[in-house]
Amino acid sequence: MTMIVPIPTRTHKERRSNYKTSILEMGKDESGKSQRLPRFPKRPEALVPSDQLEERRKALEQYLEEILKIRAFRNHHDTIEFLDVSHLSFVYGLGEKGKEGLVEKRTTHTRHHCTFRLCTCCSASCLRMQRCCGDCCGHWQRRWLISKETFVAYVRPKDGRIHCVMLVDPEFEVFSGAYVSGASNGVVISNLSRQLVLKCWTKRKAKEWQDHVRQLASSEHAKAFIGPNRFTAYAPVRQGIDAEWFVDGASYMSAIADVLQAAHEEILISDWWLSPEIYMKRPIVEGEKWRLDKLLQRKAKEGVKIFILLYKEVNLALGINSFYSKQKLVEQHPENIKVLRHPDHVSAGVFLWAHHEKLVIVDQSVAFVGGIDLCYGRWDDHVHRLTDLGSISAGHKVPGAYHKQMTSSKPYGGDVPSSIFQLAKATHAVTIGTVVHTGLKPIAETSSVSNLNELNETQVTEEEMKTTSAKVSFEENLPNGGTREEFEMEGQIILPEDIENEVLANGVVPLKGETPPTRRKLIRRVTRVTKEIRDATRDLRDDSKGWVNRHLWKRDSKDDGVTSGSDEEREDKLTDDERKGEVKSRIKRSTAPLEHDTVRHTASESTVVGLQGCAKLWIGKDYTNFIVKDFADLDSPFTDLVDRSTTPRMPWHDIGVMVQGFAARDVARHFIQRWNAVKDEKVPLNDSYPYLLPKSYNEMDCFHPTAVTQSSKYKVNCQVVRSLCQWSGGIRMIEESIQQAYIECIENAKHYIYIENQFFITLACSNTQVQNRIGDALLQRILRAHR
Repeated sequence: MTMIVPIPTRTHKERRSNYKTSILEMGKDESGKSQRLPRFPKRPEALVPSDQLEERRKALEQYLEEILKIRAFRNHHDTIEFLDVSHLSFVYGLGEKGKEGLVEKRTTHTRHHCTFRLCTCCSASCLRMQRCCGDCCGHWQRRWLISKETFVAYVRPKDGRIHCVMLVDPEFEVFSGAYVSGASNGVVISNLSRQLVLKCWTKRKAKEWQDHVRQLASSEHAKAFIGPNRFTAYAPVRQGIDAEWFVDGASYMSAIADVLQAAHEEILISDWWLSPEIYMKRPIVEGEKWRLDKLLQRKAKEGVKIFILLYKEVNLALGINSFYSKQKLVEQHPENIKVLRHPDHVSAGVFLWAHHEKLVIVDQSVAFVGGIDLCYGRWDDHVHRLTDLGSISAGHKVPGAYHKQMTSSKPYGGDVPSSIFQLAKATHAVTIGTVVHTGLKPIAETSSVSNLNELNETQVTEEEMKTTSAKVSFEENLPNGGTREEFEMEGQIILPEDIENEVLANGVVPLKGETPPTRRKLIRRVTRVTKEIRDATRDLRDDSKGWVNRHLWKRDSKDDGVTSGSDEEREDKLTDDERKGEVKSRIKRSTAPLEHDTVRHTASESTVVGLQGCAKLWIGKDYTNFIVKDFADLDSPFTDLVDRSTTPRMPWHDIGVMVQGFAARDVARHFIQRWNAVKDEKVPLNDSYPYLLPKSYNEMDCFHPTAVTQSSKYKVNCQVVRSLCQWSGGIRMIEESIQQAYIECIENAKHYIYIENQFFITLACSNTQVQNRIGDALLQRILRAHR
């Protein structure tokens, strides 16, 4: 008789080693010190007298506390299951802990997905067949079910990843029993997006889940999404919301940049078109700090999660190249920047539809909504410049008001207005400045004297000071037999500030569509202003020189102990050389800050940009004109698309709004619904694209950036409306709350109706094929007003 002894394998040795290590670790507390394992009370509960039940309860409570102090027991899956907790139980921002527990989920959504089609009716006699179909054809998987304030989700126990999120909506319901689930201990939870079939271990557990989910649906915040709401919208009217609106993209993008900079947890962006190289703040004086892709990269490196949803265009119809935008954004930080493009036109059967929304949500606490994409051509201000040739400043060549044009009748060239310069002047895109240069003799002395206003006792006014900052040079014997005055500085044509105001006031510089003045009239006006400048400069020089002499003499006399006598007597005591030396020394000290050329910009330059310089406002592809040329070669963002010297840019006028609080949570909820639906459709098995969870409406004090607090000026009552359907959001109904809001506003109009929209396609009559009823509402309101 022989005995077979198994030889220990490598796997067996590793298993025994891990078991010994876990046993040793069991006896250690948080500090790593050895601790004796707690003992469970030996006496059964049935034998505990009634007067000792309180002591029994304390003993069990102490036992559980001691167990949880040991890491091996606390992290064990049986302990977690016993306590009904998970990694999402106590996450700040998701709200209080709800009911959790282990259930079994059927992979098929409804019983009608039975492979063998054994059950096709709904009568009571088919209950046995329905249960047979559910047990035989349904594939059941263990899942950890979680309920929160406004949603239900489940995670996979082995890795803790979220695999489904069901938001509370108008069709959120829960049922239990064999009739609806095919099992006596089954539970069915459904909403507009899907139907979840679950099976609990006992009927009591199924009843507990049913009661809890119904209680969840009747809570204050969840009930607001079940409705009914105004305009049949998914979100209710919110009271007292902090809001701010923006006209044009300059202030809108600047506010977005400030809020993105203050993000702590997550950034959600949805755009029809997004250009990664767009500059959010202009003029560009801080390098790439406020470039969108660099800003998002900086926040991603700080640990902020960024999710971007882009419209996937039809390449034959549009050239916005969303694939390039996705690649450019993802390469900034692949771990924390996730981008999805939607829809897939061929597979989804969606060819002509686009979700044309523009959203930016930060930490689900601040949301920007409007008509401005973060893309080329959208940044603009109230000036709406047609050109971007750079600003005029000393040391840079500026296009003159005239240039030489050679023709057959004028072989030497004639003076004709420059079209580009006139176009820039008409749109206030070119700055006219007065240059103060201390290196030239006539202007240096005058400017130096004028700077004596730094002294406290000066009597020189600001208007007189302005007239001293121009150098006048004359050009005689110009072609055509005429003469004209030009104000030149290092070969540039510069008009002084007062002459510019005179010229603009009298119409010398033609605006859009106006006829330029004659040469003789221009010469006469410039000559008159020049004479006034000379007279004022001469009088100011004489007055300032006398004042300086008296001031210097008073100071020196005080130092020498001279306290009496007239100014003339004290001045006579100085020789001519001493007087000239003191004056020159005093003037030199007073002009120390003016050792370089400076430019004083006139009112013709926009003050919106806040800073002045020679940088262009629109870089590369951002300077665009859609009518002249459509977008192409977007992978070369810093190469101009059109010729700036011959093609004006197309201005862009649009609005945006910023909301906070509950309204921002509502906007984030819409984005989360769309993101999760797109993930289910495109990347259901890719765990690097996670499901998103809406935050709690009870915890709103987690995000208060300084930039938002300063710009929030209004308290409003608002409601978030939208358009959503199966292909865009994965819901079974068509929500058109935007159109309902338009129609109600038109019907209730009292005095006038103003509509500004990029597209306006509708019919003013009833048509079964055209469901846009805006035109019909306008017609009915006009007829009612006519009657």
